[in-house]
Amino acid sequence: MKRRDFIKGSVALPSVAALGTAQAVAKEAQDGSPQVQSYRRVGRTGMEISDISFGAGKLPSAGMVLRAIDRGVNYFDTAPDYGRSEEYIGQALGRFKQRDKVHIASKFCDPGSYVRGKSHLQQGTSKADYKAAVEGSLQRLNTDYLDVVFVHAIGERSDLEAERQRLLDENMLAAFDELKQEGKARFLAVSSHGPNGMEDLLQTAVNSGHYDLIMPAFNFMKFPRVPEVIKAARAKDVGVIAMKTLAGARMWKIVLENLTGKISPPAQN
Repeated sequence: MKRRDFIKGSVALPSVAALGTAQAVAKEAQDGSPQVQSYRRVGRTGMEISDISFGAGKLPSAGMVLRAIDRGVNYFDTAPDYGRSEEYIGQALGRFKQRDKVHIASKFCDPGSYVRGKSHLQQGTSKADYKAAVEGSLQRLNTDYLDVVFVHAIGERSDLEAERQRLLDENMLAAFDELKQEGKARFLAVSSHGPNGMEDLLQTAVNSGHYDLIMPAFNFMKFPRVPEVIKAARAKDVGVIAMKTLAGARMWKIVLENLTGKISPPAQN
């Protein structure tokens, strides 16, 4: 599926079809509409997720989620501090009514704080507060469980020892274990945009045995050692989901002039 075709198709109003098996969905594009082409196992989680996933930052409506589901997307990444994202996904789940057909990821995060790096729960947060963060997400998402809970944005601070402590925080690990036992969370994950020590921190996560999945920024501009981390993750059957694959094109103010693939250069200041 071409990216521009997905963008074009996403502006239409949703008409959600019943989402069957991954293989069936991949074959449903009888009318020529853009559709997810394949599903892949994500490490030891056993989740089979669409080759295009949905990052729900600044999500404007539930309709976009429903439209994505209609096209075969089955993995949605959100967070308490992504505006009304969790709420909109919850509305979509209420209409779709097939929770087991989609995978929802959110984050250990305080929705009351939007200062960069401050909303992510830090080392020393109580076990009760870690659990409360997930309980809040479940309420907003209109669901009983999260498929994935992320320790988010490891490496934003320059103090790498503090970041490593957050990664291995005993209170966080204990909270996740309880949430898993209670059926409220399935898999633990960690993400990193960098800019500090991303490869080393994610390697620590892989080696720790605590994490089922990692999500690194992965593109042609930064972090040349990410392929080494991915190789190590594969050896331990830790799942990998790539983000920032366009190297922050939106922040560069690169815009699509039309849907034929023509791109304008960054604006000059």
